Amino acid sequence: MMMILKVLNHSKSGSTHNKSSYGYAPKLQFPTFNGLSARSWVKKWKTYFDLCKIPEEQRIDLMSLHMLDKAEIWVNSYLGTIKQIEWETFVTDLYARFPDRVIL
Repeated sequence: MMMILKVLNHSKSGSTHNKSSYGYAPKLQFPTFNGLSARSWVKKWKTYFDLCKIPEEQRIDLMSLHMLDKAEIWVNSYLGTIKQIEWETFVTDLYARFPDRVIL
């Protein structure tokens, strides 16, 4: 099974996290999103956000930093036209734009 999150750095004490004003904040490298497997990608982010207690108003910006190709073009256009967007609405719209393909 593929690792959900890859730990990048270890401090001298062996710790893999930093203190943050939100809670636990591990140093991680997230997979990028190019339009494929949206639900899996969002699930990984939700896990991270819950662990680190990241507020909903910061989640979209954090995720958009890891979007490439057609996903990056879409998110830039999407965020350029919609000023106030709720987290769950963004996820719903992301799933609508990039539906997971079912392989039979």
